[in-house]
Amino acid sequence: MKLSRLSTLCFIAVILFLYAPLLVLMANSFNVSKYGGQWTGFTWQWYDKLWKDRSTMEALANTLKIGLCATVGATLLGTLAAWCLHVYRSPLQRLHLMLTELPLAVPDIWIGVAMQLFFVSVSWELGYSSDLDLVFLHDCPAEVMTDGERE
Repeated sequence: MKLSRLSTLCFIAVILFLYAPLLVLMANSFNVSKYGGQWTGFTWQWYDKLWKDRSTMEALANTLKIGLCATVGATLLGTLAAWCLHVYRSPLQRLHLMLTELPLAVPDIWIGVAMQLFFVSVSWELGYSSDLDLVFLHDCPAEVMTDGERE
């Protein structure tokens, strides 16, 4: 498939529009100035402060634990669900597939708000376990769909 110059130009413009602010942010993270309006020199001081901040390191550790646990759990359960949907065909097959694909069609912010409201309504303490459940429940349908496509 040959791409036209216009589509290539549009692609490059969109990529620049999306990534240029990130590149500016990365460059300014090494700026001596506290506010990034003017370049006043190169420094590592902001990263030094970041790595020495205890609460930031605890948040990073929790993020990595939640990500690892949710990934392993969603992979195992999602693969099992995809295998069951493939092996055990039923008249409700279309309903099962719709229910596993529905969370992929709903915007993430809606799922997050709905889960937050659910956790609050059942008096579930917000914290590590609620974060793990949210990530796990969000990742499972994607795993079911990607494993189910391999049949």
